[in-house]
Amino acid sequence: MDTKLSKIESVKQNGNRVIVLQGDNLRHPISLDVFESWVYWVTRDSGELIKQDKFGRGVPVVVERDLVNPTSVAGV
Repeated sequence: MDTKLSKIESVKQNGNRVIVLQGDNLRHPISLDVFESWVYWVTRDSGELIKQDKFGRGVPVVVERDLVNPTSVAGV
């Protein structure tokens, strides 16, 4: 996860990077976690929990809004 470049990437075993998500859809993530086939992250500004397919398929989905004092995905 690189908040300055607004992207989430994964790395294959051969070292090639794959962009999972890029651009304004990230909304300043502060915490990221992977569970099964999903990437979850919490946003700093809007206090949302968002999920996205970890292979970059589909669109980001807001799971929860208006989290109070969001600091990590694990606490949600």
